[in-house]
Amino acid sequence: MPTVSGKTLIHYSSEEALLEAARRPWCRLAEAAASLACSITRGCRGAGITGSLLLEAQHAASDIDIVIHSYTAATSLLLEDPPGTPLQGSEVAAWAEREARSRGLPASLVERLYRPWARMHYEGYTASISIQVPGEPWRRTITYTGGRGRCIARVEPMQRSVASYPSIVEEYEGCDGYNAIIVLDGLYKPALFEGGVFEVRGLHVVVDGEPALLVGDRREPGYIKPLAP
Repeated sequence: MPTVSGKTLIHYSSEEALLEAARRPWCRLAEAAASLACSITRGCRGAGITGSLLLEAQHAASDIDIVIHSYTAATSLLLEDPPGTPLQGSEVAAWAEREARSRGLPASLVERLYRPWARMHYEGYTASISIQVPGEPWRRTITYTGGRGRCIARVEPMQRSVASYPSIVEEYEGCDGYNAIIVLDGLYKPALFEGGVFEVRGLHVVVDGEPALLVGDRREPGYIKPLAP
């Protein structure tokens, strides 16, 4: 955990932090983070630095944390070779174990959610890339109707609504009876943005009068499991 004490913070946004790191990197980690983000966006616009580096509270074990706001840059992550080196088997297993433990999920399920473009090695650091593409403000009334649902969905790749928050899966086949799949947990976003076939388990809800399936709620997290295409 980073420690900040008696420090005047310079950066007020992740985008400002990235531009500053690109112009005048204040440490080796900042230089590597700027290099990664700017290579993805081809010009440093449409991305930002997050995590401890944003607060200039980085330490020896800090990772690179990048958030991509550009839809074009986000899609390029899928269409081009990953900018870094994918994690190895034991590293993926350790990551999956950590994420699974915090959610009460099987590690084997989480391991299937790993995507090399979202977590990798870059210039000697571990780098995590998340996507958070701005969209229309999401103002909806969600009503919990009780009960759980399970279905199989074939999700179309690179949906802009999946890249926002919450992730809204609108273009899919299967999951009859639901108008949308709403996902609150960012763990599933890379796999859903990539598209494919998934087993979905979540809560029955009504969103503005239309039935939907909600995944990632604290009272009943559910899960999304990638299946073979």
